[in-house]
Amino acid sequence: MINDGFPLFYKNKIVIAGLVTAVALLFFCQQASAASGWLAKNEVQFKKSNLVIKTMTGHEHNFVVEVALTEEQHDRGLMFRREVPSGTGMLFVFNPSRPVAMWMKNTYVPLDMLFVREDGAIIKIIEKTVPMDLTALNSDSPVAGVIEMKGGEAVRLGINIGDLVMYERFMPPKMGGKAAIN
Repeated sequence: MINDGFPLFYKNKIVIAGLVTAVALLFFCQQASAASGWLAKNEVQFKKSNLVIKTMTGHEHNFVVEVALTEEQHDRGLMFRREVPSGTGMLFVFNPSRPVAMWMKNTYVPLDMLFVREDGAIIKIIEKTVPMDLTALNSDSPVAGVIEMKGGEAVRLGINIGDLVMYERFMPPKMGGKAAIN
């Protein structure tokens, strides 16, 4: 055996340390792979749909929204999103209509929340919600849906209480196309 200046004792420690490191890396890589597989399996999926908000001034604003129909989808909402582009959002559908409370748990961006009655009328708007806030944001009365969009979008587009949401879940008002707000 060639003597390179290192006692065999130290050489064995180096080999053992290398093996321990390799096993630890293999273990952590497997755990990361399993975790990413778990996340992929448990990721909540949403269908996309189009809706139109028609203002009382006659403007129509088109949105591409993800639709939350199930309790699991309602619970996830826009959590963990880093951005909500203009012209997009999420529509929470409630059938039957009911009073609802929303919150901003794990939501990183400010949102505008539009509370929508059965007839498509917007009855309440909460603008620029506070990210990560756990305060309940209530509808105050039964709603058939809630639209979440980029914070500040409602003001920018001139969307107000009384404007109409055109979407298959909502039935249009019968009198002259304008919603009566109680």
